[in-house]
Amino acid sequence: MSFSGDKKKKTYEKVQRYLDQYRQVLLCEIKDLPADMIHKIRKLLRGINSEVVCGKTVSLIIFTNF
Repeated sequence: MSFSGDKKKKTYEKVQRYLDQYRQVLLCEIKDLPADMIHKIRKLLRGINSEVVCGKTVSLIIFTNF
């Protein structure tokens, strides 16, 4: 797979690790979500052993064992 940027490659590698680590994946497409709300979502989900990966268009990929 070819990526044009180092940031995209790191995100891809992170997603691959999470796929091995977590049992459930939730995909959410959300538009116009403020950065502070994304921060709150990440903080709350960390409390239940979950991780969030955000895309440029604010698509959220949530990895969880909950």
